[in-house]
Amino acid sequence: MDDPAVWSQGSEPDVVRPFVMTGGRTRSSRADVRMETMVELAYEAGTRPSLPEQAAIVEACQGGPISVAEVSAHTALPLGVTTILIGDLLDTGVLEMHLTDPTDIEVSALTRMIERVKSL
Repeated sequence: MDDPAVWSQGSEPDVVRPFVMTGGRTRSSRADVRMETMVELAYEAGTRPSLPEQAAIVEACQGGPISVAEVSAHTALPLGVTTILIGDLLDTGVLEMHLTDPTDIEVSALTRMIERVKSL
């Protein structure tokens, strides 16, 4: 960013600080939104997001249920920012959430994970 050639051409990089995207908030209003939480578009979503970052989240959710972590990866937004913005979209009814409890993981899934780790 300190390259004089870039600045001499009059072009500035498009950088938006995370606190600008979240309105200065560092936590979501919803404590139930975690990185493994599955979200999808609500069937009656009539509200259009006003922020471009929220529009990108809505676009990432077009294909069906997706985890918050995957939304973060698809939109290239930090996980904390994604969590806050998804909380806002849940509050306005644009997205809906599928509740997941991390303790509900099946024993067979844990066994497969342990076997794969051992094989490394």
